[in-house]
Amino acid sequence: MNFKCKKCSQAFSSKEDLIQHKKLHLTCQVCGKTIGDVNSFEVHMRSHTGEKPFQCQVCEKSFSIASNLKVHMTSHTGETPFQCEICNKCFALNSRLKKHMMIHSGETPFQCEVCKKSFTQSAHLKRHMVTHTREKVFECEICGKSFLRKDNLTAHVIIHTGESPYQCQICSKGFASPATLEKHVRKHNGETPFHCEVCNKSFSLSHNIKTHMKTHTGEKPFSCQICGKCFSVKCNLKKHLKIHIQKLIRKKMTFKCKTCPETFSSEAELIKHRKSHLVCQICDKAFTNSTWFKVHMRSHTGEKPFQCQVCEKSFSIASNLKVHMRIHTGETPFQCEICSKCFTLNSNLKNHLKLHTGETDYHCDVCKKSFAQSGHLKRHMGTHTKEKAFECEICGRFFHRKDNLTAHLIIHTGDSPYKCEICSKGLPSNAALEEHIRTHNGETPFQCEVCNKSFSRSSNVKVHMKTHTGEKPFSCQVCGKAFAVKSNLKKHLTLHIE
Repeated sequence: MNFKCKKCSQAFSSKEDLIQHKKLHLTCQVCGKTIGDVNSFEVHMRSHTGEKPFQCQVCEKSFSIASNLKVHMTSHTGETPFQCEICNKCFALNSRLKKHMMIHSGETPFQCEVCKKSFTQSAHLKRHMVTHTREKVFECEICGKSFLRKDNLTAHVIIHTGESPYQCQICSKGFASPATLEKHVRKHNGETPFHCEVCNKSFSLSHNIKTHMKTHTGEKPFSCQICGKCFSVKCNLKKHLKIHIQKLIRKKMTFKCKTCPETFSSEAELIKHRKSHLVCQICDKAFTNSTWFKVHMRSHTGEKPFQCQVCEKSFSIASNLKVHMRIHTGETPFQCEICSKCFTLNSNLKNHLKLHTGETDYHCDVCKKSFAQSGHLKRHMGTHTKEKAFECEICGRFFHRKDNLTAHLIIHTGDSPYKCEICSKGLPSNAALEEHIRTHNGETPFQCEVCNKSFSRSSNVKVHMKTHTGEKPFSCQVCGKAFAVKSNLKKHLTLHIE
């Protein structure tokens, strides 16, 4: 029996000889590769011609093999028919499930001949081998940049094409590959399949567990070639190298003063020099930056460029105007978590909190009395010195405290910028307005620790405490009678005058 070749009519005595002969017709004329059957030969030839007859109807991506299109369609349908029996994770391909099973079995059949490191997949070994050769064989045809791995090149090409065919079903974000989509989906479902064998901590990405393992081994493979310092992660080495680069740049750089023509070799020297330009010629005070220097100069010139559009009051600093505006808007953004009282300034809230904590950091050296604020201690010191340092420029009267002088000036100016929204009464200060509002709302935040009686003013609780202590510090110089309150002594003195 003769076996005839359909292509060239040559006859053979056996079927085996004919099959061997047919392979001559299935040898690629481009690369010389011999293919075993017609279908595989046709598929192979497409790798040279670039023909991709199988097109996706969703995203119009084309493939040279029908099976590749079938696999691609799972990225649109979300179909994952192959499930792991151990952890229930699902995969689009059976081959991917088989590779995944090696994570559970611990099987690593592919070993590096250089460093003896083992891998679950041949592709991972191939990838790893590049770390020894450092050969960048995958070149971008658009910009010429070379890469160690093909997947790195694929990810890079997207910068030029903008293609992202793999879409997240949850947030619709597009990705370049199924692997990057898979990693992204873990952010949504909280999946952490990679577990540390030492401490059982789990991670969503495999490279994160590799980095984590170095905390147990103490391995620091990335060393600085300049100072020898070692790092466990390459990105930390890169950050570190920037410090050296910046130092080298600074050595070569010259820092020029913008005010005068002088130049300096370091930034620190320039900053030091700048201070010579930022010295106040009136009071000799020095400043580190020009902004604060400008603000300071306004204290001498009296310049107040920031004006309130409501009451036309002016300020030397923009932030002071911002705080002032809260008087008109009624804004009190800082609230006490204990009693819910609100304040216009954070500093006022901090001072208020000391009422709840009982904190008194400021002590009088004369009578050992303690205060919550430095301003209160300063005020108190006037009771010992009896010094009246604050003089009214209109009538010449002196006062112990600045706020008393401010309150007194209203007699002359009639100025009362802080207005009560309930009765429209004008008050000289924000503190006076706060006290006044308590007469409307009945608020009594100051409480006696002995009998729990509460008061609207702190001064009232101080006077009340004397009923418990029996203290009467104000005595009559005529008859020796003592009083708890100064106003009662004044009333008493009128009896001697009469």
